[in-house]
Amino acid sequence: MDFEKIIQEANVLYEKERLSFTKKDYAFLLNRETLKNRLLGFLTLNYYKRKKVFENGKVSFGYVFQQWDFHKGSYEHPIWILHSPSLKVEKNPSMYKEICKKIRALRGKYDFLDKKTKEFLHLINEPLSRVSSYLLPESFHLDVPIYLTITEWIIAHVSTLHLGLNLILSAPSFSKEIFLLPEKYFPSSWGERYFKEGFLFDK
Repeated sequence: MDFEKIIQEANVLYEKERLSFTKKDYAFLLNRETLKNRLLGFLTLNYYKRKKVFENGKVSFGYVFQQWDFHKGSYEHPIWILHSPSLKVEKNPSMYKEICKKIRALRGKYDFLDKKTKEFLHLINEPLSRVSSYLLPESFHLDVPIYLTITEWIIAHVSTLHLGLNLILSAPSFSKEIFLLPEKYFPSSWGERYFKEGFLFDK
């Protein structure tokens, strides 16, 4: 698959749709459609920055390497996403496979690791961890910077989540947060393959 072309198609489609976004569309994107979610949102530091991501963000690839299901039947689940601003990764996202191998190799070796790597492992081992655009230790970089974001999988946005490659939306000039691109904005060439089997490189 031509991954670079997928990103180009996704950005063209999203930017076209964004031109006609209404208050109702933003309420959906920001998960503010209910009073409960609006009240919860006011308690978060990034509540007012999030709209900027959807107003100005670009579509790119992120790699979901784990998720946590606190409550069966819940509509939101924390997910751990690797991402990079590098065009090298965008053209060849299978690079995430090597990073996932390194992560698996370090589990269980906590006592022998440096402070930065221990901090990173704590973030991926603790279900209640939350972080946005956390720079991974250099040993994980593969010559390009790799970041970790722990965000929510909102089922109303993506009905079926596959571990592995996903489309994300980010606007680093406005916020460190990233979000899964809602499936209603998927290019057809991506959606057909994604919902059938996904793009898991580190099987």
